[in-house]
Amino acid sequence: APLLNPDGYEYSHTSDRMWRKNRSPPPPGSSCYGTDLNRNWDVIGFGAGATSSNPCSETYKGTARNSEPETQVISETIQKYKSNIRIYLTFHSYGQYWLTSFGYKTELPVDNEKLVTLGRHAVDAIQCVTPSRSYTIGSAGAIFYIAGGASDDYAKAAAEIPYSFTVELPDNGRYGFLLPANQIKTVGAELWAATGVLAKEAARHPTGADPAREEEMRADIKLG
Repeated sequence: APLLNPDGYEYSHTSDRMWRKNRSPPPPGSSCYGTDLNRNWDVIGFGAGATSSNPCSETYKGTARNSEPETQVISETIQKYKSNIRIYLTFHSYGQYWLTSFGYKTELPVDNEKLVTLGRHAVDAIQCVTPSRSYTIGSAGAIFYIAGGASDDYAKAAAEIPYSFTVELPDNGRYGFLLPANQIKTVGAELWAATGVLAKEAARHPTGADPAREEEMRADIKLG
């Protein structure tokens, strides 16, 4: 899906270029619009880390798990087709990170080597297009920050999709969220090369539930 927050996207073009959330009406007692859709998913870790219960916050998690229509529709679609989905991939900006599971904890997943290896192969493909482009690869909660209720965690933990990645696109700070238009084509070519690597692995990987899921659940129980 090319766009998962259409109302927020439209608002960013008409009123606030840096708008992040959707445009859901303010909850009772607040005048602030919008929920951060990447904090709203019904998954283990909801509400953890860089999330907020304040409706005026950029990372407001919503009134409840899966409270937003966008999250509801996307999660229903993922659940419908999950047995045939091998890789979940979501693009964000910025920072040049290739983030693997999980975002709700700092502990590495039981299949960390498998996830990081594919991420490294994807970044290698990016560097075949632009040799100077560097990405930091690793578990989101370990190398980035903890943020519960995100779509990538939902894909792997709730839908049991074997691979789940969040890619924080260029650049690494000079332009930040406002990457110059003349760099878009190059970044697109880089990602096309990377997704080709992912497509080959998706074709190779067996269908069915994530083989690491049960072991990961046992690991979470030990963590308390």
